[in-house]
Amino acid sequence: MKSYFEARGNVRGTCGHKHQTEAAAEKCCKRDMDGCKTQGGYSDRFVSEVEYTPLAKFIERRGELQVRAGEKGRGKLLSFSYWSGNLGRGEAIAAVLREAEEQGYEVIYADDE
Repeated sequence: MKSYFEARGNVRGTCGHKHQTEAAAEKCCKRDMDGCKTQGGYSDRFVSEVEYTPLAKFIERRGELQVRAGEKGRGKLLSFSYWSGNLGRGEAIAAVLREAEEQGYEVIYADDE
């Protein structure tokens, strides 16, 4: 599981950024507070840590198995394998899925695109 920080408020909503550090999210909150103050209002934003499991897609094409980061399956190649009838398709699939999951990704199946 991975995490990032964001500035969030019940009225103002989220800042729309995925801050890597809590300090960066605090600066974002301060900028929003200062901006609202100049308009005569106030900001209800606070720092919130968001935990998530990044998604990866499992794709199978013509004897090649791929796991790619990102929901659309076009991102960074995490693992791949060629398989033949002798190697064992099930073993090849298990190997590429295990490698991606060890990198912290939740793997979902993608139809051949």
